[in-house]
Formats: sequence, structure tokens, C-alpha cells
Amino acid sequence: MTSQVTTVSLLATSSVLLCTCLVGNIFILEAIVSHHSQASIWALPTNELIIGSLAMSNILSGAFNFFWLMVYLLSLCQRAGGWLYQVLDFATNTVSSTSFWYTASLSAFYTLKISSVSPPCLTHLMVQFPKAMPAILLFMLLACSIFSGPTIAYVRLKEPNGSDLHCGDYYEASGAYMTYSLAFNILGCVLPLVMLTICSVFLVASLCRHSRRMGGGPRAAVHLRVAKMALVLFGFYALCVVCAQVSDDLYVATDGTGDWFVTYSLVQLIYSSGCPLVIIWGTVRLQHRLLKLYNSLRCCKTLVLQDGSTAADSPASPIDTTRCSSPAVQ
Repeated sequence: MTSQVTTVSLLATSSVLLCTCLVGNIFILEAIVSHHSQASIWALPTNELIIGSLAMSNILSGAFNFFWLMVYLLSLCQRAGGWLYQVLDFATNTVSSTSFWYTASLSAFYTLKISSVSPPCLTHLMVQFPKAMPAILLFMLLACSIFSGPTIAYVRLKEPNGSDLHCGDYYEASGAYMTYSLAFNILGCVLPLVMLTICSVFLVASLCRHSRRMGGGPRAAVHLRVAKMALVLFGFYALCVVCAQVSDDLYVATDGTGDWFVTYSLVQLIYSSGCPLVIIWGTVRLQHRLLKLYNSLRCCKTLVLQDGSTAADSPASPIDTTRCSSPAVQ
């Protein structure tokens, strides 16, 4: 009974996280597409290209991690076969590590944009970085997919014991897997964290050094908000990576006796749902669009209630919902 309650609770939590992930990231994508409806995807501004790519990878990461949790918690692996776990492992590792690298790229872009330290090498990098960003994003996706490939070879489902179809302990415990797991964690999690740490240090140093000179103008306020967003992303990412690494280490330390991969997948789902909230909070245009959407919904609700009460007195009166249309958001 306790196990069933735990399973239902975890699935309910995962469902809420997935809904948050989908709503937040789809809102970001819709805002970018509507603002640049006539532009090619590669003609987008660099920051919006990175944010859009990050939102798409977060959607895929959230969906794949949710499906993994559903298969694992409902013990569907033996019925579906080992190939399903292989596909889910490969897809989850690919999109999650890609999302981490896109986050680091976004932080690096804002650091180059805000930092006022401009040695010749940094100045050249600031010019070339936006031009090379589409190729960099594609390279990151390709590299993460290639490096996630070997995980398929280590998936070994546990033989069912009578009626026990539990999916636990499905990785081959070997020295080769431990080496691969360590290398993947370094390249897929730790290196983006190092990059985010360096960018955060540069941001803080630049803001502290030039806070007085920046004054209180609109440009300074925008830079300060963007810097806060980058720092919050760094803290959120660092917390998620630490939790994921601890759960991975505990899986190894306990010889796979605990359901630590549930924690690992939940942490990735939390990151996919929390990342868009941080980006919306730190982006002025997204905030304005969200506020207009909220005001439009409130207006619609008020008008529908008013027209509904009028229609109760005069049944022939139609409800005019055209007044609820919100103005286009620029």
C-alpha cells in the first residue's frame, strides 16, 4: 500500500512538473515566433536563438524524463522490452545534456554583452560569437547525441523474479560503465557548470566595478535584470547538478539497491520546468507579454460574466467575445 501511494505521489508530482515545463517553454517559443514571424530561424537575434533552442530542448527533456518515470514506476519495462529503455536513456541523456550546454551558452552570451572588460581577444570574440552561434548550437546537439550513444550498450534489464516485474537495476555494473558514466557526467554536467561559474564571476565583477558609472537609466536596469537572471540560472543549475550527481553516486555506492535514478530523473524534470520560469522573470519583453496575456484573460472573464448576467435577463442577447481580444504584443 505504501509503495502504491509513493508511486501515485511521484507520478502526480511529475505530471505537475511536466505541465509547468510545457506551458512555460511553449509560451517562450510562441513569444519568439510571434515577434519574428517573418524572419528565418537563423536570422533571429542571438539571445532569442539560444533561448528558443533552450526552450525546445527543455520540452523534449521534460517529456522524455516523464515517460521514463512512468515506465519505471509502473513497471512497464518488461512488457515493453529493453529497446524502450535504450531509446529513453539515449534520448533523455542527449536532450538533458544539450539543455545544460545551451544554458551555459546563454550565460556566456550575456556575459560578453554586459561585461565592460574588453581586451582585444574578448572584443574579437564578441564580434564572432553571434555569427557562429547557429553552428555552435548544432555542434552541441550533435556532440551530446554522439556521446550519449554508448549508454545503449549498458542497458541490461533485470530478469523478472516470478511476478516481480520491477524495472530496477537495469544498468550493467562494470568497470567500463563506471568509466563511461564518469566521463559523461564531466562532459555533460560538470563542464557546463564550470562555464557558468566563470561567467557568473565575470558578471558580478563587472557589475561591482561599474555600478556607479552605470547610473539608474533604463539600459542599466535591463543589464542588471539580465545579470540577475544569469546568476539565478547558475544557482538553479548548480543545485540541480549537485542533486543529480549525488543521486548517481548513491546508485553506485548502494550497488543499485535504491531507486536513485528516480531522483535523478526528477531533478532533470525540475530543471526543465524551472528554467523557463527564470527566463521569463529575467526577460522584460516576456514579462510584458505575460502581463498582457493575464490582463486579457481577466478582461475576458469579466466580460463573459457581465454578458452572461445580461443574457439571463434577455435570452436573445448574444455574448460578444470579440471585446476580449487583446492587442498585438510588440
